[in-house]
Amino acid sequence: MKRMLLGMSVVAAMLFVASSALAGGVNLAWNNCPSEGGVQNRTSACAANNGSSGFTGSFQPNVDQAACTGIEIIIDLIAGDGTSTIPVWWDTACRPGFITMNSLVNGNNTICNDWANGQGQGGLAAYAGPAYSGGAIAAVNLPAHRRVVGGIAVAPSAAADVFAANEYFAFNCLVSNAKTVGTGSCAGCATPVCIVLNSIHIVSGTDPGQIMSGGAAAADSDKITWQGVGPSCALVPTKNATWGQVKALYH
Repeated sequence: MKRMLLGMSVVAAMLFVASSALAGGVNLAWNNCPSEGGVQNRTSACAANNGSSGFTGSFQPNVDQAACTGIEIIIDLIAGDGTSTIPVWWDTACRPGFITMNSLVNGNNTICNDWANGQGQGGLAAYAGPAYSGGAIAAVNLPAHRRVVGGIAVAPSAAADVFAANEYFAFNCLVSNAKTVGTGSCAGCATPVCIVLNSIHIVSGTDPGQIMSGGAAAADSDKITWQGVGPSCALVPTKNATWGQVKALYH
C-alpha cells in the first residue's frame, strides 16, 4: 500500500492500519487533557447561539517512536438511544461547519505536552455519516452514528520523538453553538451523545508507525459524554477504517 503523508497546508485523510494497540492508549476529555483537568461530561443549557464547547484528545505511545511527522485520528459519535436518527444539531446538513479540529494546545500544559512542539498543522478531514462506519457498527445503530476523521502533521525538519511513558496532546475539537435556538435553529442539542476517540495512529516517515486505542489514563478515558448518560458507548465501532474507505469520502 502506498503511504501518503499528511501535507502542511491541508489534511491528507489517510488511515493506514498497521497493528493493534499494545501498552499505550488514548484519552478524551472536555476542555483539556484529563491530566490537565479535563472532564468526562459536558452539560449544556442549549440556550445560546454564540460560543462553542471543546474536547481534547491525547495519546500515550505503545512504545518509543522516533521522528514522528504526523498523527491520524478517528472519533466516533452515537446519539440518543443508539437506534434513532442522529439529531440535526449534530448534522452538517443543518449546521454546516459546526465541528472543527485544531492543533492549538490549551493554556500552559505541564503534563500533557504537545508532541508537535507547536509546529502542527492540519485539522478536520471529514465528518461522515452512516455510510462510513468502519464496518463494525450494527445496522440498527447506523442512523445514530457519525465518524470524525482528522490529522495533524509537521514538516520533516520538525519530526519529533515520542516516548511510551509520556502523555501527549493531540488535538482539540470545537463544537459550535450556532443555530441552537431561535429562528432557523436545529433541534437536538439536549439529546445525549457518547463520543469515543477510536484511535490515533502515529506516522513516522515510511515506518508503519503505531496505532493507539483504548483508554490510557483509565479504562474509559477514551470516552466522553454530551448531556450526561445516554447511549451505550459500547455501540460505537472499534474497527479502524482502511485507506480505501477513507479515500472514498473524497471522490
